[in-house]
Amino acid sequence: MAPARRESAGTAGRRTLRRGIFRVGRASGWMLASLAIVAATALSVGRVAAQPEPTPPTPPPETTDTPSELTSEPPTTPSTGIPDRTRGLDFETAVRLSPAAGPPGTQVTITAAGYQPCTEPVGTLAGALLTHPVLLVQWDGAPVDLTQASVEGGDVVIPYTVPRVTAAGTYVVTVTCAGAPPDTATFTVAPAQQPALTLDRGEGHRGSDISVSGSDFPCGSSGTVELLWDGAGEPLAEAPAPEFTVTITVPDQASIGGHTVVGRCGDDPTVSAMQSFDVPESQRPPVTSTPVVTSPVVVPSPPAPSVSPASGHSGETTDTAGLPPSTTPPTIWIWLIVLIGAIAAGFGVRHMRRRPNPPTRVRVVAHPAGPPIAGVRETPARGESTHALRLEVHADPGSRTIREVNDDDTRPR
Repeated sequence: MAPARRESAGTAGRRTLRRGIFRVGRASGWMLASLAIVAATALSVGRVAAQPEPTPPTPPPETTDTPSELTSEPPTTPSTGIPDRTRGLDFETAVRLSPAAGPPGTQVTITAAGYQPCTEPVGTLAGALLTHPVLLVQWDGAPVDLTQASVEGGDVVIPYTVPRVTAAGTYVVTVTCAGAPPDTATFTVAPAQQPALTLDRGEGHRGSDISVSGSDFPCGSSGTVELLWDGAGEPLAEAPAPEFTVTITVPDQASIGGHTVVGRCGDDPTVSAMQSFDVPESQRPPVTSTPVVTSPVVVPSPPAPSVSPASGHSGETTDTAGLPPSTTPPTIWIWLIVLIGAIAAGFGVRHMRRRPNPPTRVRVVAHPAGPPIAGVRETPARGESTHALRLEVHADPGSRTIREVNDDDTRPR
């Protein structure tokens, strides 16, 4: 039984050795793992230590109420971010409109009094000018174009034209300087007026002059009214809006008949008015009065008769020189007039004594079948007189028969 025990002890020793090796190996694994973890941690800490520490943020420089120079940024308005140019400036502002009312198309002058400082450029830290506006002008909430604005003293003058499509009512004009309290003014738009055109006459020949008058032409930017013949071609004349009186000439090539004279705005042909004009067919010559100079008529007096000889005794013959004696006695004209009157009187008397036409006669013949009946009916026209009827009764003379007898028939044979 002893050897068996020795084998058991050897086996147990080997088993113990294997267990020890396993335990040593497992402990070595844990140690290696721990060393790896420590090495990784050391590497990460080394990298973090190699980075420089961050620099703390620099606080912004403090601002003051003093206006900034072009090399610094001016204070801004928190609500809009636009530099406030009014801070630290001492000036009074106001808004004036001229005129304060008018129809659509009226040219209005907006005067922003005291707003000259708001037109100066604003600089940045880099020295560049800001591109956003500092002065803001609005018409009923819509921005107004400031490209035509000008500075007069301490005021800003802006021209503005009321749109022609603007309805009648009251509109507010607002002027703001970079966030400062705004100044306002109101403009009253009157109802749109219709343009009118009148001519001094309604017809004329080619080449004649016409006086044309116009009123209530709301021409905007152009401010002129063009006068056209039949609404086409080159203008016959140009006149200032809104009221004018000019003279135009009827074109030489105008046709005979009706035409029109049209006045329209130079910048908006839809604003127009017209009048009719006729060119007659015949060219009437102008009537001129020529003074008639009458010269006195001198009637020569008949020469005085001369007697030759100038002296003599009774019984001698003398010759008288002068006008020839009249050969027609004046009484012949009287007799000729009397003769003509007598002839006319004779024709008149003869006409008066002419017998009237014989009256109409009606003959009625009675028959044994019944009594004679005669019916006469007369219907006079209006204003005519009726005729008198006379009935005469005569005995019937009877009927006579005439027969022709040949003598040869009565001779004996």
